Parts: sequence; structure tokens; C-alpha cells
Amino acid sequence: MGQKITLPSVKAYEKFILPKLAVYATPENIEKYLIQDIEDRKKLCAYSSQFVERTICVLSQCYLRLRMSLDVPWTIEKWHLRVCFRMQGLIVPENAIILPEKAISGPDISIENREFYVTVKINDHEKVKVRCKIHQYTSDPEREIIYDTPYYQFASRAIFPEDQEILNSLPRHRLANKEIRDETEENTEDLE
Repeated sequence: MGQKITLPSVKAYEKFILPKLAVYATPENIEKYLIQDIEDRKKLCAYSSQFVERTICVLSQCYLRLRMSLDVPWTIEKWHLRVCFRMQGLIVPENAIILPEKAISGPDISIENREFYVTVKINDHEKVKVRCKIHQYTSDPEREIIYDTPYYQFASRAIFPEDQEILNSLPRHRLANKEIRDETEENTEDLE
């Protein structure tokens, strides 16, 4: 409503005009769909596009699990995160990812199962923080790290202590939240 876009004619007709998602920008239609309400105009201008609010919601709930090698030296780079996003079905270009100021390198068993966050820029305007966790793997069965519980159930411990407060403010893994709710319900039932 009130947004003017320019598209190739075939795409505009098939994707917007035909399904009645848009109308041609004639002087009559521009006047008809002019946003009169100041509050509605503020809502449209709050973000750089109409999809940003939903994108922020999806990205803020991501929980990236970075699987890094215990055998080969590494430093986390943007392409590692791009691949992790892709594994979750999200296309995030490298130029939109902002890494932590301090480099994270390994192999280092002291950062195993520790968390950090990256910032993703949307349309070079909005920013959202995404929680990430380091897991190191090896092909050597004697050095393999095995956990009895899923990675998302472990307490949030930051690689950089100064980031702990920010990590605590970010949403937890959706399954971790579900299991916390289930445990709370079980404890409530025991009390009754």
C-alpha cells in the first residue's frame, strides 16, 4: 500500500497485477492508494522494506552450529557462517555478515561448545544478532568429542565473557525452550 516499484512488464503482470497484489501507477491509482494516515506511513517507513520485520524475526531465532576441525588449524571466516546459514535454508551473503571484533581460531578444546554472536546487516540498514556455537570434530575415534545430551541443551557460555550479557538476551534454540517448558510442566505435576 503506497509503495511504488519498477519491474519488467511480464514479471509485473504475472506476479503482481494478475494476482491483484498491485495496480498500475496511473495518476488515478496513485491518488486512490495514497496513504493518508500518518501512523500507517510511519509503519511503512520504519524498515527498509516490507519484509525486514519478518527477516529479523527469523534471523534472531537462528542458532548456528559451526562444525570446525580438531585436526586442521582454522580461523572463523564469513564463508563458514554463510555455509551454516545455507544449511538452515537461509541465503545470507558474506558482505552482510559482521564477525566479532576478536578472531576465533582453533583447534582449541577450551572453546568447545562455547557461544558467540555475529551481526547480520539487512539491506545495509537494519542489523540483527545471531547466536553461534562451536563444535569441533575429528575423524580420529580416540579424540572424538561425544555428548550424551544435544548441543542446544548446554548452558550458554560465551567465548568472550564480555558478550555473555548479549548472548543471554538472544532467543535460545527452539527445542531447548520446548524442553525447558516440558521440564517445568513435569515439575508442576509433581507438586500437585
